[in-house]
Amino acid sequence: MPAIILGIVSSVGGAVHHVKSIGAANAEASPGDTVYIQAGTYNETLQPDRSGTAENYNTFKPEGGDVILTTSGHAVELANRSYIVIDGLSMLDVGGNWVNLEPMGHHNIIQNCHMQENRSWAGLNIQDNANYNKILNNVFIGNCKPADLVLVWNASHNLIEGNTFLGGIHDALNIQDRINGTTSYNVIRNNYFQNKWHSNTDTWGVEYILFEGNTIIDGGEDAADNACGSERDRSMD
Repeated sequence: MPAIILGIVSSVGGAVHHVKSIGAANAEASPGDTVYIQAGTYNETLQPDRSGTAENYNTFKPEGGDVILTTSGHAVELANRSYIVIDGLSMLDVGGNWVNLEPMGHHNIIQNCHMQENRSWAGLNIQDNANYNKILNNVFIGNCKPADLVLVWNASHNLIEGNTFLGGIHDALNIQDRINGTTSYNVIRNNYFQNKWHSNTDTWGVEYILFEGNTIIDGGEDAADNACGSERDRSMD
């Protein structure tokens, strides 16, 4: 497959050339391309201009060390995008979501990423027909924000597997159905949950959820000391 090497070097149709920003790679990545982001800190949003295809995913991954995305907005914006792989990136103290899939971000894979602190309600936001996504082997940490490390509302057929959830002043994982029958057939498997501030998981109104092989400890153990939460959070109401 053609490769785009960022940090920035890209290729279109197999010919390699340099680009100077994540924004430029966003504009150039085509189905089947891989974006290799050179180690460093980037104050930009990774927001591909186009989707991949079922046969040819677009892939974004690090090259030569840690890649840190820090921005006042979303670190990764995949609304209305599909067949994108985000692999091995770090998202630290961003202003919006770590990854936004609302609305209609579907058939994407978020894997092997480290996501810690943001200033939004949700960390990884899976809402409004964001279906058939895979969330695999990531680490989510929220000591003060986000309130929900992962939020799934009105989204179905998503796989959340092998992740580590640490903290969350509201819920580590919040899955709700706000429109009857639109949050169903999600699989939550082999994850590790530890949230002393509040609930590890919250499922409300959902249908046909498979929850298996997860480790869940210390839910709400230190809720009274949840300084960033509300009074209701501190009372576990």
